[in-house]
Amino acid sequence: MNIVIKILSLVPKNLISACTGLFAEAKLPRFLLAPIINAYVSFYKVDLSEVKNSLEDFNSLSDFFVRDLKDGCRPLDSDFCSPADGSLVVMEDFSADSLIQAKGSSYSLVDFLVSEDLAQSYINGICANIYLSPKDYHNVHMPISASIKKAVLVPGALWPVNNWSVRNIPSLFAINERIILECEAENGEFVLVLVGATNVGSIRLEFSSMRGNASLTDRSKRSKIEVEQYDDLTLEKGAKLGSFYLGSTVILLFKEKCFTPLITTLPMPLKYGSKIGEFSSSGLKT
Repeated sequence: MNIVIKILSLVPKNLISACTGLFAEAKLPRFLLAPIINAYVSFYKVDLSEVKNSLEDFNSLSDFFVRDLKDGCRPLDSDFCSPADGSLVVMEDFSADSLIQAKGSSYSLVDFLVSEDLAQSYINGICANIYLSPKDYHNVHMPISASIKKAVLVPGALWPVNNWSVRNIPSLFAINERIILECEAENGEFVLVLVGATNVGSIRLEFSSMRGNASLTDRSKRSKIEVEQYDDLTLEKGAKLGSFYLGSTVILLFKEKCFTPLITTLPMPLKYGSKIGEFSSSGLKT
């Protein structure tokens, strides 16, 4: 297994992902683009019944990745909703400062958040991990009305985030590129992290120029952490936060005793807008 990991470590994953992104964004002639999208839909079994536009309306494969859904397709449930379509693979308390990656493996909360102060406030909290597969809707939305206090772009590797990689790549989520959003809702605080992966051409935010996997075109960003702080950035529940240009992972963190998860059977398929938990007004889990 170690040999496989060593071989994969030599593969230029960031470069491949950037090239995939360039191809996906290319404005191809209709006669070329249509069969590519149809092949993608067929291979990944994408549900077209929910797609707002017809396939002929898309100008690139990237346009299809971040497709809009039909109005009313994702009603918002009460309290804290899933921010994305995908599969909930982790929803557990974690002990001390070690987040659960997979059965028998974990990764450092400090390394993941790249902030000792922020990590300290989430020790012994709850972690939720939502995996977005290539067939899923690729936009990420606000799970609850909240203010965004800070956004941090952490450059990093772009390992795949499939089941094999999660089980075998140590500290996968702490070494992959990610955008960390510190959020404050009326009843509690939470962290929402968009994690990049192989063939995710980029991660993009609706309210910022931050862009994942930008280091290949801008040498100054190859190891530079970008930070933006906001004084008055409040988004309503359901507002679009950002997009993955192919599937990846969203990780949510909640503070100790301040959030009650309502899903215990894992993995659990999720649709954006479905309820996954609730803040406790008393600050204690019920």
